[in-house]
Amino acid sequence: MIFLFTIGACYALFTGVSLEFLGTSGKSGSTRYAIINSLGNLPVAYMSWADGRGYALWGPRGMPAADAVLSTIAATLLLTYFFFIRRKHNSTSSI
Repeated sequence: MIFLFTIGACYALFTGVSLEFLGTSGKSGSTRYAIINSLGNLPVAYMSWADGRGYALWGPRGMPAADAVLSTIAATLLLTYFFFIRRKHNSTSSI
């Protein structure tokens, strides 16, 4: 039950972020929403591929290992990006 609640909350959050990113779109709204939605589903596709490769190479323990390694790399890259963007934004806003 907790798993289903978490999945539903994640899909609701994803939809909210997509709609926030979409903004006021006028007549091209449905096309833009479809493109944003498809780009948001890319991580599902490449993680399925990565999990499959991890399982094929290292067996059942390879799937969570592939998830952990890729998630750690992605989190490190995103945190580094946000850290430098924040520093840049703070240094330019004080002028």
